[in-house]
Amino acid sequence: MSYRKEDYIYVGIDLHKDTHTAVILDCWNTKLGEITFANTPAEFPKLVRKIKKYCLDGKEAVYGLENAYGYGRGLAVWLLKKSHRKRREYIPFKPTSQAEGNVQKK
Repeated sequence: MSYRKEDYIYVGIDLHKDTHTAVILDCWNTKLGEITFANTPAEFPKLVRKIKKYCLDGKEAVYGLENAYGYGRGLAVWLLKKSHRKRREYIPFKPTSQAEGNVQKK
């Protein structure tokens, strides 16, 4: 299955202890909007309502969370339970040669 970047709205969320700030972008990096909301589950639907305003023509929102100190855990769990896409970036890991020696090859 192939994905077209034009079919998505991208939501980057900067997470803090008391509030979160989300910036909404299209695939051409044009800022569509921004919202700041309290870091409480009661406020999370406010984010989704704002995002839905930009999800026209079948576009789907993809959420990216910058999660310092675990402040976004509540939002991440909430988004996943509500079946919203959340993308998590991992730092690439290259094992050392000693660790590679411990891996059994098939």
